[in-house]
Amino acid sequence: MGLRVPILLGHLQTQRAKAEGGFVAPTPLHAAAASGDLEKLQAAIDAAALVGVDLDARDAFGATALFAAAASSGAARSSGAVSLLLAAGADPRVAADDGRTALHAAARACCPESVEALLKAGAEAFDASARRGESSRDDGSGGSGGGGRDDGDGGGNNDSLRTPFHEAAAAGGAPGTSERAGEVTELLLDAVARSCRSSGGGGGDGDADAAAQAKTSEAKAEAASAADRFGRTPLHEALSAGALHCARALAAAGADLSARAWDGGNALHAGAAAGKSAALAACLEAAAAASSSSSTRSPSSTSSPSLIAIAAALGARDASGKTPAEAAAAAGKREAAAVLKKARGEEVRRVGGKLSDERFF
Repeated sequence: MGLRVPILLGHLQTQRAKAEGGFVAPTPLHAAAASGDLEKLQAAIDAAALVGVDLDARDAFGATALFAAAASSGAARSSGAVSLLLAAGADPRVAADDGRTALHAAARACCPESVEALLKAGAEAFDASARRGESSRDDGSGGSGGGGRDDGDGGGNNDSLRTPFHEAAAAGGAPGTSERAGEVTELLLDAVARSCRSSGGGGGDGDADAAAQAKTSEAKAEAASAADRFGRTPLHEALSAGALHCARALAAAGADLSARAWDGGNALHAGAAAGKSAALAACLEAAAAASSSSSTRSPSSTSSPSLIAIAAALGARDASGKTPAEAAAAAGKREAAAVLKKARGEEVRRVGGKLSDERFF
């Protein structure tokens, strides 16, 4: 009871400020969720129920207590606060004003435990249909995370178009986070695959199974290649941050190496400029392995489209006219330049030397 009294008062003060149209400060739920103190959080949940405070109440930026818990879960390496709020009925699909959900926050925190808990509770790793409607939506409905703060579903417009994949990749280059960020990426890819399988039905003959497998692979590749408003894909983020494990997972899932950002550079250019040689090597190795696996399943030998795509990405020129290897050399990143130059030679040989700079590069 000692914890509950001040928390009750905090809830009442927040409700009064909201009723008077004043600044909406974080509720005691937000503070307890961010602290990671499970006893304090349970007291805040109980107090919220007593005074009628919605578990999905939002702060001035539209973030919920679940978002706060997810954002703080990386440091604790625990999903305790997230799981407690989910068990109490918090909605994992509610988005903040910028369109990010608790899943985005957990991915940014590189906390696979929280990501897994949120996915099991119904959070969506990637909503392809909603993203396809983003550019044409003009009626305030639809979209990933909802159409606004006043449509009743608790969603904000995701104007940045960033996905949880972007968040994990961007954070995966920090010391001590690479493996956990990679684990988050794998969990997200698995969730995309499950969603695809459940929507497409299961069972059937060999041809139907092959078609279902192809559809799942396409869904994972689409999620791994989704661009934000600046044209940056998760692979751009992973390679520029040096998030080795994310880069490997995304490339293995079929991420588009040739997708260009606003500056005309593809993901390899991003890694080249940052000098992230280890992440570049891991990415290219995973992409080549995925191409070989695809070639084994399909009789397209060494000139499969995926092999051509790798070679084309290595030879693509950015807005300044440089290939990834040339961009790395110009930035003084000699190790990255060496990795890229060697890879380009290998890929050109794999496709039989039939490509020309003018046509493909």
